[in-house]
Amino acid sequence: MTTATGVKYETRSVKTVRGLEARTRSKLEKEGWEFVSQEQGTVRSELTFRRPKPETPWKLIGAGGGLLALIIVGSLIASAFGGERSSNSSAEALPSPTPSLIVETQAQTAPTEATAPAEATTPSAEPPTPAPVVTCNIDENFGKCLYGQTAIYEDSRRNGEKVLLEITVQEPQEFEPGKDADFAIKTLGGTQEKGADNLYFDVTIKNLSEEAILGRSDVQLVANSALDGDYDVRSVQDDVVEAYWDAKLEPGQSSTLRSGWNFNDASEPTFKVRIDGLGGNSVTFSRK
Repeated sequence: MTTATGVKYETRSVKTVRGLEARTRSKLEKEGWEFVSQEQGTVRSELTFRRPKPETPWKLIGAGGGLLALIIVGSLIASAFGGERSSNSSAEALPSPTPSLIVETQAQTAPTEATAPAEATTPSAEPPTPAPVVTCNIDENFGKCLYGQTAIYEDSRRNGEKVLLEITVQEPQEFEPGKDADFAIKTLGGTQEKGADNLYFDVTIKNLSEEAILGRSDVQLVANSALDGDYDVRSVQDDVVEAYWDAKLEPGQSSTLRSGWNFNDASEPTFKVRIDGLGGNSVTFSRK
C-alpha cells in the first residue's frame, strides 16, 4: 500500500466476529475508509482502516482573521473621533477578539477517532445453526440405527393405544465409575467379575403419542458387545450414570438418561432400547 507524501491520515480499528470481516470491510469502504490490515483472533477479528484527514481551511481562517482586524481598526478610528467619551466607554465599544472561530472550525472539519462510533459498525454474533436431525425408519432398517440418529418408533398396544416415539442414542463415551458405584455383576449369563471397559450411552426418548403414557417399566435398556454378547454385560449405577430407565413420559414430554455399562471388551459396542417388553418392538444402535 503506497502512502502519498505529505498526506496525513486518521485511522480507525473495528472488531468483528470471525466470518463477517468481508461485510464490515465493504461497509466502511463505502464510507470512504481504506483497508490497511487485519488481525485475526480466536473469536473476533480486528480490522484497521485509514482515510486522509480533511485539510485545515486556512483561506477561510485567514479571511476571518482579516475581517476581525478590519473591525478592530474601525473601532479604533471611531474611538479617536469620539474623544469626548471616557476611556471606559471606548473599552466597552471595542469587540473582544477571541480565537473561538478557529477552534470551532477545526473541530467541525477534523473529526478525531474519539468521535467515531466504532460500536455501531460491529455486527452482532449470529446464533449457531442447530445440527439437522437425522431420522431412522426402523421398519425399513429392520430395527437398526446408527449412533446419533433418531429412530421413529410406532406401534400399537393390546388395548388399542397408538404409541409414537422418537428415540435417540448418542455415540458411547468412556467414563470412570465413582468409588461407590454399584455394578450388577449378576447377569443373565450368571455371576460375572467386573470388566476393564466402562461406557455410558446418552438416551433420549420423546413421547409423541396422542394418549399413550410411557411408564418406567415400559422401557428396557440393554448394552452388549461382540465379545460379551447379550448376557454378560453389567449395568453401572453411581452419581452420574443410571442402571435403569427411570422416567414417566406423558404425551409431548421427553427425557434424557445417561446409561452406564461395564464390559469385558467394548471394542464393538451396541445398544438396544426395548419398548413394552415382549409385546413391543426394539431398536438397536451401533456404529455401522
